[in-house]
Amino acid sequence: TYDKWASANAKQIIPTAVNALALSKDDIVLEIASGPGYGTNEIAKISHNVIGTDFAEAMVLEARKQNPGLKFEQGDAENLKYSDNSFTKILYDRKNSSFSKYLPGFLRKKLLKVDTTSLK
Repeated sequence: TYDKWASANAKQIIPTAVNALALSKDDIVLEIASGPGYGTNEIAKISHNVIGTDFAEAMVLEARKQNPGLKFEQGDAENLKYSDNSFTKILYDRKNSSFSKYLPGFLRKKLLKVDTTSLK
């Protein structure tokens, strides 16, 4: 099933992606296309300032169910409500998202204080 595939895929990809972010406990992190929250959960082990966002309401509800206590919001990645420089890091796994081939530059420039990581 999709759930089994996604879970197995996330277990391989997410730790590597989170490690590449070089997070500190003080980072403010946004995960775009967070799905059921695997990445957000991994990030929360290091930084408690993390928000997962997904376009699909069903994914946001599932993420909240699987990760009580973590923050998840529904939103369109091309029209996020956050103000400029809201985050120090962004995690965006484009392999698991239908949003785009890459994290658009306008999002990096608008939302990030410092840096970002996008998987290839």
